[in-house]
Amino acid sequence: MTKLTQNKILQNLYLQQSFGYKYLDSISVKRNNSNSDFMSKDAVNLCTLCDASKITNKKIYDFGDENSKILFITTVPTFDIVSQDMFVKMVENVLQIPFEKIYLTSIIKCDIKNNTPMVENFIPTCKGYILNQIDNSTRKIIVTLGDSYKYLTGDTNDIGNIHGNIIKFRNTTIIPIYHPSFLLRNPSFKKEALEDLKKIKLLMEKL
Repeated sequence: MTKLTQNKILQNLYLQQSFGYKYLDSISVKRNNSNSDFMSKDAVNLCTLCDASKITNKKIYDFGDENSKILFITTVPTFDIVSQDMFVKMVENVLQIPFEKIYLTSIIKCDIKNNTPMVENFIPTCKGYILNQIDNSTRKIIVTLGDSYKYLTGDTNDIGNIHGNIIKFRNTTIIPIYHPSFLLRNPSFKKEALEDLKKIKLLMEKL
């Protein structure tokens, strides 16, 4: 059996696991972030498990400093220019971290737009990749932007009710916050977003 075939099998097993299936016999997988890892960047680049791969050939696995104390998670890999500018200001002006020093990844790895029709249909297939990243991460703080929290955790609570909360998930801490694009459309929420970021900054200072 080739390594590519093994990767495909393991990807599908982890996809089923994300739907709630459990296995009696554990699968021993060497998780070392090498190119042979079944959830590695190379595996993502080869992935054709859902129709997102038909929309674009471009995949984005992550951005930034892999040794950062904080991980940001979005639904799709990229921002529009205005939202990105706001996100950079949120990180640098409030958290006081150079933008290139954060670590950013997304649930969907194909470089599609957030307003792509039926984008939520791609989540179950891609979810195994982000769960693997979380499980292999030593970061104590994960910040989810907008809808990525509900897609990641399955929690259907409105972001307005949970933003800024400290939530335990898979042996780590998640703090959901508003997405920059939402704040641009709804500037009255910027004050709440600022308080959430201040809380994150305090938590980071304690690490």
